[in-house]
Amino acid sequence: MSGFRTLHRITTDDGDSSSGDSPIWRVKFSPCRSSPSSSLRLLAAGASNTIKCYSLTDRTDKDVNSNDVLDASAMNVACTESLISRDDHQTNSAGNNTAVLGYAALDIVRNYCGADDTAGNEVVMASKLGGYVCVWVRLDPVLKEKGVVVAEDIDNDDDDDDDDDDDDD
Repeated sequence: MSGFRTLHRITTDDGDSSSGDSPIWRVKFSPCRSSPSSSLRLLAAGASNTIKCYSLTDRTDKDVNSNDVLDASAMNVACTESLISRDDHQTNSAGNNTAVLGYAALDIVRNYCGADDTAGNEVVMASKLGGYVCVWVRLDPVLKEKGVVVAEDIDNDDDDDDDDDDDDD
């Protein structure tokens, strides 16, 4: 079994393993790589109702543009972000004991900005089995350094009608 490694095991500061056993349904590599020195990103969606973003870096000094085989024994894997939807955050904070299936589908696209193919946002889309679809826009680190920000949440819900259409005949 040489070469087999568990690369995504995460432990907390006190040594306990975090979040117990949670099956992973989908894994995708991110196409968003702003510079040759930036690490590769891996996104994993599963039954935990979050999407975990991992940073993969090679501890060796080889050229990142080379076609060398990735050496798992010389690789660092770190969970850098967890994506959670607004509704899931409200459900978790309410303390409900509801069973969740998590995200069954996951995809990533790159929103290029003009002629600069090294800049752009990463758009992550995930769907649950019940038909609920979530979309996250993650800024490329190069754009963050330039001061670009993503607009705050846009409320497209029809729940809050303003009653602006008065019928005064």
